[in-house]
Amino acid sequence: MRSAAFRDCLQVFKKFGVDPTQGAIIDVGGTEIVYLDGVPAPNPLKTLNPRIVFLDKGFNVELLGTAAHEAVDFLDIRAITHLAGCFDRVFCFDTLEHVPDPFQFCEHLIYITRPGGYIYVATVFEWPYHPSPEDYFRFSPAGLRECFTNPRNKLADQVAVLWCDWGSDGRGVALLAQRVLKGKDVFRKI
Repeated sequence: MRSAAFRDCLQVFKKFGVDPTQGAIIDVGGTEIVYLDGVPAPNPLKTLNPRIVFLDKGFNVELLGTAAHEAVDFLDIRAITHLAGCFDRVFCFDTLEHVPDPFQFCEHLIYITRPGGYIYVATVFEWPYHPSPEDYFRFSPAGLRECFTNPRNKLADQVAVLWCDWGSDGRGVALLAQRVLKGKDVFRKI
C-alpha cells in the first residue's frame, strides 16, 4: 500500500462528498498490518473505522504474521457468497495487479457492495515487478475503468464509475465507483 494512494483516496471521497468512514467497510486484499511504502505498518484504513473487515487470500497473513477476518480466494464466488451486498465502502489498495482475472475480481467488488455503496480501487502503473505471490498486470486509467465497465464483468450494468485517474504520486491509478440499483435483479447470481 502506498501512503500517497491512501491520501488520494481521502481527497477523492471529499471531492464527491462521500464520508469514507460510514457504514460497513471492507479492505479487499488488506490485513491489519500491511506493507506501507515498503515497510510493515498498521493499515491506515483502520483509522477510518475500527470495525473494518479485512479480506486477504492468506499471503499477507502468512508473510507478515498479521490478521484478516476473511482469508479466502476472492475470485471464488462460493467463498464470498455470504458477503453479497454487505458493504457500504469497499476498498482495494495495490492488490489488483496481483490477481490473474481482474475483470472477475472487479465484478466481485461490485457483488459485495450494497446498492448505493462506493468502491475505491488503487493500483500501480509504474512499479517494479513484485510477486505477492505473483504480479500479473499494470493498469492505465482507461484499463482500470475497463475492468468495471466491460461486458466481461457480468455486473458492469450495476456500477457507475464516478472518477478514474492517475494518482498524485504519478505511479498509480485509482477509481471511485458507486453500485447502482438496476431493476429487481441486483443480487442475481453471477
